[in-house]
Amino acid sequence: MTGKKGWAAASVTAIALATASPGLAYILPTDAILSKVGAHRSELSIDTVVVQGTRTRGDQTSKVWWAFKTGKGHRLQVQDASGTAVTLTVGDRRWSFTLGGAAGSPSRIKSDLFQDLLFPKSADPGGKRGETFLGKNGIDGSEVSLSRQDGHIAYVIGAKPWETSKPQLWIDKELRVPLRLITVNGNVVEELRLLGYGSELVDQWFPRRIERWENGALVEVTEISAIEVNAALDKDLLAPPQ
Repeated sequence: MTGKKGWAAASVTAIALATASPGLAYILPTDAILSKVGAHRSELSIDTVVVQGTRTRGDQTSKVWWAFKTGKGHRLQVQDASGTAVTLTVGDRRWSFTLGGAAGSPSRIKSDLFQDLLFPKSADPGGKRGETFLGKNGIDGSEVSLSRQDGHIAYVIGAKPWETSKPQLWIDKELRVPLRLITVNGNVVEELRLLGYGSELVDQWFPRRIERWENGALVEVTEISAIEVNAALDKDLLAPPQ
């Protein structure tokens, strides 16, 4: 028979195992996870973030300038020898054009990871905005587990970590930022990995490296080399083209 000392020792061992192993730790429900994401980003009081770096696709490397305004949208400029390609995202509209050229009509987008989770217009009590994001990307909010990416413990929403052909969203357990997004469009499995949060350069404001994968193959890498937080930003840069 186990005495009080034996029971106490067993309890301590169980607590230690739960603390040491992500698989044994308490897992929050999806709405609570997403609510914490919105609350934390809101608490940071981010107005603007401007990053610079490089983007590599195949054997071509281009310069990147990318500006974000909380609650508004973001503007990406990718410059190479042929010119500067601009992608402007405001709400659910997106324009793609060459700098100095006509913007044309925008396309409609169903969601945007940066606007919805990294630079949202407000906190997200109850995680409703986050759950809408999941729904638009076909992610099953009833499935939650734990894994690791880039040295960080992550909540995995939508599938088991090894089910890489299923839509899913990974959220950093401590920093409360998106780490990985997998979506399925027809026969194409698209994956976005956001790496390097917490580094000296970017802190928790932005990922240090962004990878895009298609059907298990790495197709694009964006490396951040400079960042400015809450710097003045010309409002015309994020104004919808007329």
